[in-house]
Amino acid sequence: MAEAARPPLTTVDLALEEIGRRSAELLLAAIGGDPAPGTHAVPAHLVVRES
Repeated sequence: MAEAARPPLTTVDLALEEIGRRSAELLLAAIGGDPAPGTHAVPAHLVVRES
């Protein structure tokens, strides 16, 4: 959507697919009795466009 705007907007790519994948893995591990305590970071990337 940001690419279609005029001017194209600078955005942050939150890697939602990676967040979902890791969340599912952590959930399944916790259900299996192996919880992973703490904070789990997924890097975000700035997508610089013309704005």
